Amino acid sequence: MKLKLKLIEWWQNYVGPGVFLPIAIYSPPAQSSDTSSQLNGVFANLPSVFATAEGTVLELGPGSGSLMKYFHPASIRAMYGAEPTIELHAALKQSADAVGLGDRYTILPCGGDPESLVPALAREGLLDGKGIRLVGEASRQGQDGDGVFDTIICVRTLCSVRDLPATLDTLYDLLRPSGRFVIFEHVINPWTTGSGSVVGRACQLIYTMLGWTFFVGDCRLGRDTANMLREVGEKRGGWEKIEVRSGTQRTVLPFVFGVFVKSAQRG
Repeated sequence: MKLKLKLIEWWQNYVGPGVFLPIAIYSPPAQSSDTSSQLNGVFANLPSVFATAEGTVLELGPGSGSLMKYFHPASIRAMYGAEPTIELHAALKQSADAVGLGDRYTILPCGGDPESLVPALAREGLLDGKGIRLVGEASRQGQDGDGVFDTIICVRTLCSVRDLPATLDTLYDLLRPSGRFVIFEHVINPWTTGSGSVVGRACQLIYTMLGWTFFVGDCRLGRDTANMLREVGEKRGGWEKIEVRSGTQRTVLPFVFGVFVKSAQRG
């Protein structure tokens, strides 16, 4: 029985994710997955974290709005969903209306990369006087440093942005002092540590060579997102508080959950 359970666990953690490849190849690109099904174990408190979103909120890649039920509309002044898949916009709007956000929810037809996100925010008038602008493929902030958003939420989306360092730099600029940056992302397998897995990292490399990024929505399996975000803060003004938790790391898709609170002092 123990051997059977081990084999099932091994299949789920290492072989199972590879099934995404043929599914992605033969399925339409506009698919919506429900992140809530993954919120168990160490991540069980994520809904309560989402519920603390307040003020002006930015969510990257909201999809069809599967997380909308966790937000408290009474605490949200305005919310912006940056969703590049136009086919999901109708369902996303319905989800926002269903929880009572209504006209306070604005869908941005853009991705998370700076060259897509920044112009979309500018068209909404959110960057007026903020000094945030594009320089090449990155953003730079002016002297006021006030930011735009009180809460930024990224759930399973930073794996697919083209330039992660530039994106994190931009999002740091967009976050107000003492604002909260919440992430729930799969990351590179920490195979050099006791919690990671050589097999897991090897499978990440194999699936990547077989076309994972091309077929699975530009998803990258080798990003150390939480540590990169930590470093962005260290070089740009600092984090007042950081909380990072990890689920099982012996898998092709090890997830991390993090809450990063931006320093109240301007960098």
